Amino acid sequence: EIVLVTGVQTCALPISAMQLLAERLIRAEADEATLAGWAEQLEAMVETVGIPERRDTREANRKLFTGKATADDIYHMMDYDPVGGPSNPIAPQVQWLQEDQDGIRGEVSLGLQYQGPPGRAHGGVIAWLLDAGLSRALHAAFRLGVTGTLNIRYLAATPIEAPIECRAHITGQEGRKDRKSVV
Repeated sequence: EIVLVTGVQTCALPISAMQLLAERLIRAEADEATLAGWAEQLEAMVETVGIPERRDTREANRKLFTGKATADDIYHMMDYDPVGGPSNPIAPQVQWLQEDQDGIRGEVSLGLQYQGPPGRAHGGVIAWLLDAGLSRALHAAFRLGVTGTLNIRYLAATPIEAPIECRAHITGQEGRKDRKSVV
C-alpha cells in the first residue's frame, strides 16, 4: 500500500514488512535448501519492484537553505532519513513525539539487527541515533547545519528490544555554529 502523507507517497506497509523480515531472518535457523528458497522468493520480489526513480528532494532542500521551507518540505526530505524515515527499510523506526522549535523527543526500540555486544545496541548505532536527533532538532527549528563534532561518553550499554528515549534541543549559537544537546 502506498499512503499519501502531506502530499508525499510513503510505502508504509512494504517498508514495515521488510523491517519485520530483517528482524526475523537474523533470528532464523534453517537448512540450506530453505534459505535458498527464501532467497529465490526475495529475488522475485526485487524483480517485480524493478528500479523505480528516486523521488527528487532537491527543491525541498533548496527551500530549507533559503529559509522558505514548510513543515511539508522538511517531511519530504526526511522521508528517506536513515533514522526514522518511513520510506527507509533500514531505518530504526523512531516515533517522534515532539518536533518543534523547543527541540525533539522520540522513542525507539532497537531490534537484534542493531546489536553489538550480546543484548546491547552497537555503540555506532547509538551515535547514529544521537546524530539524527541533533539533525532533527535543527530541522524542527527551521535551521540548517551538519554535525561537525560529536563527542559521546558512553556511561552504560544500551539494551536492545527495550524502549529508548532520545531528546535534543539547540542550546546556543556561536557565529555560524549552533550548539546542541542530545540525551
